[in-house]
Amino acid sequence: MDLYSLGPRCPESHPEHSKLVKSGMMSSSYVCEDGYHMNGDSSFSIVCLSNGKWNITAGCSDKNECILGTHNCSQHAKCTNLPGSFSCSCNSGYTGDGYNCNDIDECKTTNNCSTSASCTNTNGGYTCSCNSGYTGDGYNCNDIDECKTTNNCSTSASCTNTNGGYTCSCNSGYTGDGYNCNDIDECKTTNNCSTSAICTNNYGGYTCSCNSGYTGDGYNCNDIDECNTTNNCSSSSSCTNTKGGYTCFCNSGYIGDGYNCNDIDECNTSNKCSSSASCTNTNGDYTCTCNSGYTGDGYKCYDIDECKTNNNCSSLANCANTDGGYTCSCNSGFSGDGFNCNDIDECQTTNNCSTSASCTNTNGGYTCSCNSGYTGDGYSCNDIDECNTTNKCSSSASCTNTNGGYTCFCNSGYTGDGYNCNDIDECKTTNNCSSSASCTNTDGSYTCSCNSGFTGDGYNCNHIDECQTVNNCSTLAICTNTNGGYTCSCNPGYTGDGYNCNDINECQTTNNCSYSASCTNTNGGYTCSCNSGYSGDGYNCNDIDECNTFNKCSPSAGCTNTKGGYTCSCNSGYTGDGYNCNDIDECRTTNKCSSSASCTNTKGGYTCSCNSGYSGDGYNCNDIDECQTTNNCSTSASCNNINGGYNCSCNSGYNGNGYLCEDVDECSNGQHNCSGEHVVCRNTFGSYKCQCENGYFENGNTCSSKLY
Repeated sequence: MDLYSLGPRCPESHPEHSKLVKSGMMSSSYVCEDGYHMNGDSSFSIVCLSNGKWNITAGCSDKNECILGTHNCSQHAKCTNLPGSFSCSCNSGYTGDGYNCNDIDECKTTNNCSTSASCTNTNGGYTCSCNSGYTGDGYNCNDIDECKTTNNCSTSASCTNTNGGYTCSCNSGYTGDGYNCNDIDECKTTNNCSTSAICTNNYGGYTCSCNSGYTGDGYNCNDIDECNTTNNCSSSSSCTNTKGGYTCFCNSGYIGDGYNCNDIDECNTSNKCSSSASCTNTNGDYTCTCNSGYTGDGYKCYDIDECKTNNNCSSLANCANTDGGYTCSCNSGFSGDGFNCNDIDECQTTNNCSTSASCTNTNGGYTCSCNSGYTGDGYSCNDIDECNTTNKCSSSASCTNTNGGYTCFCNSGYTGDGYNCNDIDECKTTNNCSSSASCTNTDGSYTCSCNSGFTGDGYNCNHIDECQTVNNCSTLAICTNTNGGYTCSCNPGYTGDGYNCNDINECQTTNNCSYSASCTNTNGGYTCSCNSGYSGDGYNCNDIDECNTFNKCSPSAGCTNTKGGYTCSCNSGYTGDGYNCNDIDECRTTNKCSSSASCTNTKGGYTCSCNSGYSGDGYNCNDIDECQTTNNCSTSASCNNINGGYNCSCNSGYNGNGYLCEDVDECSNGQHNCSGEHVVCRNTFGSYKCQCENGYFENGNTCSSKLY
């Protein structure tokens, strides 16, 4: 069948940007060129109509690789669709061929940051932030004068503003780093206080006050001897004065703190009584008495040994002591029951004594002793020459040995039986000594020596006047010569035996000094001088009213006159010993200021003022809500009220310190969710929007080009 008979033949044709695949008179097939895609009908063929025109129901349109995502541009590049193709160009802040884009680090190359700011490189850009101590947008930064705003300098320091910061230096009279300044405490460094005084530091100086137990002006302090004045020691204790006080120690046999002493019952605690003795407690001591059946001093008690005292044992028996009794047993050589023992007489039976010896029966045996004039063990005896060995002749006699004995005759000048020879004492019979001499008998003679107080050879003695030569009288005594001696008597106003004379201390006996005066003993008399705080001649003393004359009370103290002195007491609002009164700093101790207020000390009182950020009378302070009144927060920030102030925080989509907030360009730093071909990010204040590029329109979630 002839195709032309079916109708007119259409001229050869095919859609733009397509390639003919198959051609015929009535229909043709084609495919789109590279970079284009089919639109409209999905058919790849066209039909020749009866009117001689092709029925084109589909065509080839440009394929937008940028929207379809079929491009290979860098994620940091912009894709630009071209007819049948596309091109890539790196975004601002990036460098490369569009297919590979690297971030430009403007912080290392060129940027507009202030020289007082820090540059932070970001993806495709950079940010500037003023350094600490500066304020601004990073491009323009001005120094913050912390001395006029907020700083950490001590209230006792001076603040000096510097570029980007500030320095603090402690005021005169303080020490520290400027942030923490402490008053110079002269009490811990150099001061003139007595070592027995308390140093009190105050602003710009110090005061000295004598410690308890001392008296003085604080610069010179003398110890008070409480043991000679008033103390609380118990009458059963000893008082010992110490520097600045005194101690009390209970006497032996007492226990306590020295102020209260109780007798120690050693019988119930610790004692040295024997375990065989009874203990009896006494005031401050105890006694020990041995129990019945024991003897001793109570500290050591011994069992009464009846064998050594009273027992019924035979004298020929052995007594054995037992606790509370004793036993008797006849000695060896005796027989009996111990209470009655009979000796065995060996001298009447058998013995080995020498014929020149005597046998003596002994209790339980016998002994052999050579007869007088013989020596030996009794069993063998030899004659003793007593004159060459031992005899009883006097040392002043002559010995003559005899058979079995010896004779003694007193030497010339001695008298006696030869055994006892006594010197003839001429001093008791006849001698030529002076009546003022002493006679001393000597062996066979005598010597004469003048008595004390006399001089001579003993046969003739003359009186010595000791008062004119040497005597032992006190220099405060009168010497009176006597026959053979002298006497000493103390001068008037002194007392003693004349050899030792002591001044009579009228101050401790009888004197006319006033009760308000001190008595000073002198050699042979005394003087009176009124005590401190009194005036007069010492015999009559009147109290001085120091409060109306001269006193050392502080000008901030009241003076009260007392007998012989005065007392000082600091006025209300001051503290001290009255001599030195310091204002009470209620701000450091107790005050009624609100915890949100500052306390200012005044003379005798204090004032309260609410801290910055609070309002009230200082005693009651309420927080000011700056967020509801006046604050410096950026209009793009939120204000948060806090106690005594407020803080500012930039809203979402802004960066800054809350006082200065800059819009965050999410489109430049990549902090956005825009994606897809021909989709661009548009920055807005505090946010951003995703829109189609010019020449494209929204088609659901994608951007499509317009059809022509």
